[in-house]
Amino acid sequence: MDAPAAILPPRYALMCRSLSFSYTPNIAGSEVLQSVSFKVPWGARVVLVGLNGAGKSTLLSLLSGGRMAPEGAVTVLGEDAFRSPSAQKKVVLISSEWTAAVAAMSSASAEELMTAAVERVCEEERAETAGRGQRLAELLGVDRNWQVYALSEGQRRRLHLVIKLMPLYQIALLDEATTDLDIVARRNLLLFLRHDSAARRVTVVYCTHIFDGLEGWASHIALIDGRRLSRLDNCLSIPALAHTTAGRQRAIASPPHKHSKHEPSAASSMYEVVRCWLKGGAAASKDGGIVGADISGVGLSGEKRLLKICTCTRMCTHLCGWMGELWSEEYRQWNRGCMEAMYDTPRVY
Repeated sequence: MDAPAAILPPRYALMCRSLSFSYTPNIAGSEVLQSVSFKVPWGARVVLVGLNGAGKSTLLSLLSGGRMAPEGAVTVLGEDAFRSPSAQKKVVLISSEWTAAVAAMSSASAEELMTAAVERVCEEERAETAGRGQRLAELLGVDRNWQVYALSEGQRRRLHLVIKLMPLYQIALLDEATTDLDIVARRNLLLFLRHDSAARRVTVVYCTHIFDGLEGWASHIALIDGRRLSRLDNCLSIPALAHTTAGRQRAIASPPHKHSKHEPSAASSMYEVVRCWLKGGAAASKDGGIVGADISGVGLSGEKRLLKICTCTRMCTHLCGWMGELWSEEYRQWNRGCMEAMYDTPRVY
């Protein structure tokens, strides 16, 4: 008797087929997403971009199985995202909602929450889950003795990430998950996700407006525009990113180094590409290139170019270099120049 054929894994980790979704389906023309179709391979690290309200969070919620989509429209690990509990157990969605729940657990400690996370997985995975929790706590600077009631927003976010990323997930969906992180914790998180992607073929979809450090980390960029996923490009197919993506595949794993005050950020090319996509100010060629865009930032001083790529209010934190150099005299002088360039007027310190 012939041995049973081996069950092959699905070709794609994530798939959408003509997905349309509305929060008010009885109202014509109210779709948040319309005819969205894409395929994401195993082990991909996708940066999802789009204007506020474009539907990014809704798409991530649908991929996680948190909202009902038409049957077969959203497939995760080869199964229906909403109707397959087994697939949902392998998907982790990290958004701002969980941090609010953590705030309500004011009497709990980090140790208690991490222990509970280990106990929720099957017995065969508990040892590895506990080990992952320990590594994440070290990477993100989480103290097991922390009491939730005494934590800042940034500390709650770090604890949130540890709890959610401890289990052996196969799909990680991050919705602005690094907003409250300092640059060291954010870099360490990217390292952890990159390792999971390479070692376990985990697929990561990362929705963010902060592009610093993503070149060489991201494998694909996706754009939601006009209720549709208008682009899903491999970074190697985008001329403005191809040289940095190929040349910086190992850069994110390198140790921190001291930044010159005139050194441009590694995020400049990705930022410029995304900015052109969002504004529609440059024509996109068929091979994913950008025509007519000033990717290099030629003509701008170092300080002004850095200011151009800053996409969050915590400008100084994301542009300064590493934490130990924050208040050096060199940084003070550089920061003064940045502020004067931004406001076009000398500042009084």
